[in-house]
Amino acid sequence: MNSAAFKTLREAVGLSVSNVAKIAKVGERTVRYWESGRNQPPEDISQRLIEIDNQLEQGVKYTLAFVDEMLAKHGSIDEFNLLRYTDEKQLWKKHPEFKKLPVTTHAAYLARVKRALEDKGAVVNLTYSH
Repeated sequence: MNSAAFKTLREAVGLSVSNVAKIAKVGERTVRYWESGRNQPPEDISQRLIEIDNQLEQGVKYTLAFVDEMLAKHGSIDEFNLLRYTDEKQLWKKHPEFKKLPVTTHAAYLARVKRALEDKGAVVNLTYSH
């Protein structure tokens, strides 16, 4: 994966440079070098970002299948409320599948779900959990 693709994917999955540095167990400067093209991103770290992206996409598919099931039972659902968590502790308690990922990755997931639901004509509200 080249540096531009790496940075684009990192941002798309809601990870900061700091998050990737922690995952890769390197300094933030190293990650910036990967993204600038100065150094090539390691294959294992690129693969981890791809895995996170796939996890988010699978989550969207699962959510849409659940929505389709609800629509089949109830006929229509005009509005959806999605919860955005304010910290990792809340997120991980409610969604262990996001364990070790930051709330910004969950936010990237929510943005994908929101877009998919809106494409189906639904009204989607994002609110913070308390």
